[in-house]
Amino acid sequence: MIFFQILIFILGITFLSLSISGYGRLINLDIKKDFFLNIFLGFILISLIVTLIHFFFKINFFISILIFTLGIIFFFYQRKISLLSLIKIDNIYYFIIILLLIPIFLL
Repeated sequence: MIFFQILIFILGITFLSLSISGYGRLINLDIKKDFFLNIFLGFILISLIVTLIHFFFKINFFISILIFTLGIIFFFYQRKISLLSLIKIDNIYYFIIILLLIPIFLL
């Protein structure tokens, strides 16, 4: 039971990070951007989008899912990658780091 909860937690954090990074990639800067800078820029863009939408509509589950899926689509469209290309040796190191940080999240 706890294995599935941890798995859902890891998948949730991963997809949320990809979604936020997708919005961060929409902002053009003249510097080399990495994943974490995209996440920071994505937080800024999502906060502006949610504030603008909240002026006219109530933020409900449907709008949240729409914002989330658009971020995932932006991430995969702009990087021109598929899900199979995410599984590489370089990405396994990130996965191990996340696995080591899980006890901190659970406490």
